[in-house]
Amino acid sequence: MNNVETGLTEIVVVGKALFTQDADFIKINAIKWKAVIIDEFHEYKNNSSNAYKHVESIGPLKNEHRPIIGLTGTLMQNAHKELWCLSQLVKPGGFGDLSDFTNEYVQPISNGRKKSANKGTVALGQKRSTQLQTVLSKIYIARKKDDVLADTLKKKNEIVIFTEITQVQKQLYQHVLSLPEWQLLIRSEDPCNCSVNNRMFSKFNKLKNDKSKKAFLKANQHVKRKDCCYVIPSGPEPGEMDPLASIWHKQHPNGQCQRCPGCMTLPAMSKLYKICSHPSLIQAKLDPHQMRRGGHKESEIVAMENDVRFAKVALPNSILEIVSPEERSPVRSPRITDDHTLLSGKLKSLAVMCRHFKQNRDRLLIFSQSTQSLDLIGSWIQSVGYTYCRLDGSTPPSRRQALIDSFQSDSNIFCFLISTRAGGIGLNLTAANRVIIYDVNWNPSYDEQAQDRAFRIGQNRDIDVYRLVARGTIEELMYMRQIYKIHLTRQTLISRNDDGIGGGGGGYDDSKAVSAPPVERLFNGVANDNKQKGELFGLHNLLKYKDGSFMADIVSGSSSSSGGGGGGGANKSAIPGLSVYNEDQISKAVTSAKEEEGGFSVDSNFSRGLDDDGISQFDVLGIDRTSVVNQREYMKPGDVITGESEDGGDNIILQLVVKEKR
Repeated sequence: MNNVETGLTEIVVVGKALFTQDADFIKINAIKWKAVIIDEFHEYKNNSSNAYKHVESIGPLKNEHRPIIGLTGTLMQNAHKELWCLSQLVKPGGFGDLSDFTNEYVQPISNGRKKSANKGTVALGQKRSTQLQTVLSKIYIARKKDDVLADTLKKKNEIVIFTEITQVQKQLYQHVLSLPEWQLLIRSEDPCNCSVNNRMFSKFNKLKNDKSKKAFLKANQHVKRKDCCYVIPSGPEPGEMDPLASIWHKQHPNGQCQRCPGCMTLPAMSKLYKICSHPSLIQAKLDPHQMRRGGHKESEIVAMENDVRFAKVALPNSILEIVSPEERSPVRSPRITDDHTLLSGKLKSLAVMCRHFKQNRDRLLIFSQSTQSLDLIGSWIQSVGYTYCRLDGSTPPSRRQALIDSFQSDSNIFCFLISTRAGGIGLNLTAANRVIIYDVNWNPSYDEQAQDRAFRIGQNRDIDVYRLVARGTIEELMYMRQIYKIHLTRQTLISRNDDGIGGGGGGYDDSKAVSAPPVERLFNGVANDNKQKGELFGLHNLLKYKDGSFMADIVSGSSSSSGGGGGGGANKSAIPGLSVYNEDQISKAVTSAKEEEGGFSVDSNFSRGLDDDGISQFDVLGIDRTSVVNQREYMKPGDVITGESEDGGDNIILQLVVKEKR
């Protein structure tokens, strides 16, 4: 810093860590910078964080020009507030304060996205989008990868598979939903049934149908269960706690907290999320008794004891004898067999896909949010003899580049297992041409960034991306939230100009600042609006199960396309028991770009079963390769598939065979 002050050094490169600590930042802020260029600018989207406040304090706050340039591919990841926060760093007051921004732009745009919105509401939302883009154009220049690098990048095809979960997963999922903490959360917004709501119920009980009752509850104030008598999972006797409420006991060693029952939301969702991957993830990873003998930390032992308690509650004997037939233990076995693979709909799908990819000499990246899921996948890969390497948060920095170099140079390594958080950015893995996103993230940008480890400069093959989504579960609802966020971002940021906001040579023509053609309005839910939760928001939506597909019902029942037309029902494939939902319908949820012509057929070359691998007979659906993906338009190419077997789905397995177009 002394060299900077004396003029000997003109450019300083620092890490984000220097912006997080007050003592470190004092030295940086003592210098009057001509410009501050921040890569991964979206990491500063939280205006309550130290890093944000420190960046905000660089340079005179009242200057019209602030010396800050932010570089990011995801200006808006989850919500409009992120856009406002980042804009505020570059041009303070450009959109007014947050409440002005919300009233002027966020609410009209969000309400205009509702499936049931009238023409006036839709028109106002589009008008506000156009106005927002005009203001934003003064500080934001967009460069699309597929435009700037059109002659360099290969094609990327993206396919979503709604996997049928197995019968044991269904039983386990529904059993967990019946446990005290889940029931407490699911009904937390309902009117309390004590005397406090007697007056309201006297009118409510006179109503004859569910629609009028639902409308009555929205229009009339009432005391909710979570604010009255149902704060904690009480037992049958006054003052007792429900003995089955193991999650609550783990969260509250010292008794009730001020956030009850909402404090149990994340743990409750996490357990359901694990079931979607494999039922054995509900078991404890290690035996606490062995941990104690092995000298583990007391905090680690206590955490594992809590996991054992929950496993005993969540895994009744009827399920435990299937998940752990030999040991029948609440502790997970490190071994994995073919039978163990068949307990998970996702692992069954993965097994068939890997066999095809291996035969085709493809190379594969598998991303998962969960290191425990990676453990299971890794065990299975070892058991079938595939070669692989793995990178997660525990991988030492000194080992990361060596692993990458090995995969890039050694074609005998079939697949790379990667933790999405640890390896979703900064890696160059162009040796792979297939990418599997094993589970769903709340933030769609994490999945997009993971795909780009293979889809980048230096790739000499087309890329196929497969998303596995456990249908009828919290994962599918998370995926629906992703689509909602993509819709909102698209309408907010993308104009009809081919060059995007501030495109071309950097100039911008206000006369062309019209909002992009809106994608189909699929959902009635509106984010951050307690009166318009629709099918997306609220715990009563997230904590439920459907023996089928939520998204399929929404798409087949949609009648609110941007042009006023309706969306058709599902296309039935020639395969018995397999429903196919063409991307022509689903893609309206993600892009308004034109689809290539493409049909569905059974590929006889791959329609045989894999009985020799311990996998039961399955059908194979061939999908013609579709056109190039636009990363900002999310899942443009591909098709969304949902499998449904006549025997309840226990033996269904989905196989994707991508046929080259001649």
